[in-house]
Amino acid sequence: MTSPKLNSRDNSSYIESMDDIPIQYTPSGQHKMHIVEMRDGDTLQTQMSIEGAKTIAALSPRITVTYHNVTKVINVPAKMIDPSSKERFIQRTLLDSISGQIHPQQVVALMGPSGCGKTTLLNTLAGRAMNGVSGDIWFNNQRYDKGMKRKLAYVLQQDLFFEPLTVKQQLTYTALLRLPNHLSRKDKLAQVEQIIDQLRIRKCANTPIMLVSGGEKKRVNIGTELLTNPSVIFLDEPTSGLDSTSAVALVEVLHELAMAGKTVITSIHQPSSQIFQSFDQLILLADGKTIFMGKPSNALAYFGTMGHQSPAQYNPADYVMDLVNQDMKIREELKEAYLQNRMIEGQPRPSNIGTQYLVAEPSGKESDLTNPDNVNLIPDKHEGKWPIGFLAQMLILFSRSFRLTGKAQFTILNFGQALSLAVVCGLCWLQMDYNESTIPDRSSFMFFLMTFWPLQTLM
Repeated sequence: MTSPKLNSRDNSSYIESMDDIPIQYTPSGQHKMHIVEMRDGDTLQTQMSIEGAKTIAALSPRITVTYHNVTKVINVPAKMIDPSSKERFIQRTLLDSISGQIHPQQVVALMGPSGCGKTTLLNTLAGRAMNGVSGDIWFNNQRYDKGMKRKLAYVLQQDLFFEPLTVKQQLTYTALLRLPNHLSRKDKLAQVEQIIDQLRIRKCANTPIMLVSGGEKKRVNIGTELLTNPSVIFLDEPTSGLDSTSAVALVEVLHELAMAGKTVITSIHQPSSQIFQSFDQLILLADGKTIFMGKPSNALAYFGTMGHQSPAQYNPADYVMDLVNQDMKIREELKEAYLQNRMIEGQPRPSNIGTQYLVAEPSGKESDLTNPDNVNLIPDKHEGKWPIGFLAQMLILFSRSFRLTGKAQFTILNFGQALSLAVVCGLCWLQMDYNESTIPDRSSFMFFLMTFWPLQTLM
């Protein structure tokens, strides 16, 4: 193996992608960042590390996500669709034999009208909703299994936090709970500092989450998943509820993650033209079928070959969404056109003019699958089921709960109440004799204690 290449400077650090595109960000004042590139033959891997600490995480392998003929069918109670139906269930197809391939260093957008299947596809690829799913899903040249989940991250649309905690506290507790036990506390805290700098949330690191902006909350949400150094990141409509400036800044962060070797897949609804054109690949769905898969800049030209011309000075994303939201006849036309124009890897290219604007679908043959880093993604048999032990989890959760509720509970009023109660109880049951006649008194004292304090916590 050749010597690693380090990129570091005294006052600023640069992440250098595999395409030699520099990305500058402000480093922590306590640590110096390095991006390490290692090449072994044709294999290229990247690793972020911090000077003065041991390796934060193992090399993150680059993963190509391939799905072929994926179909998802669910059973819907018939009465919900047709109250007069005598059937118990009716089958509804959410995904209908769709295929595609998503490579590392790409930010891929899933778009389509409500109910088209974009969130279903996202959940299916992430292994979160596998009931009723048929078809093949590969990560590099290996099929999906439970052990693969540790290399995947899923960012929910809703930002779920303990909002009284600061940004740094939220990330710290997540790191302590989710990072493996062989890393010291110092290394875990160094990883938190690295994520804070990488996502550009240093200015709000010590601000309670309830007081930060929506864009900063979304970046904290992404940061909680990045702590485990995933290879594939799934995001469900990350720009929803954000203003245009915050949305653009968030998408820039996603591109930085992609250029560091990660595969980024996101569903998105009605993006601005700037965000739309920034994606590396667009997958457009309608009624559970693919109607376009290629570069966003080619979408308008592709639909133009079918006579659907976009008006001048019109947001391409808005036009595409308006097109697929039109009547059923147009959607059926678009679905049929894609079936005629699509290319299959390893097969002769169709002669249709629209073909030049599409990317090829995978053939479904395992021999055609790619493994960018030539690595085995099967987890080590000696790898524990949980990152840390039960006792450590309990202590960390107790610390978090104490931080959340401690200030509210340990007040002068509560202290005075407890002290007064102790004095009253002491006077009422003072100097009881040790004989049978005092047994009911002692029983009543124990009953009082066991009922008063649990009920007190509910008040």
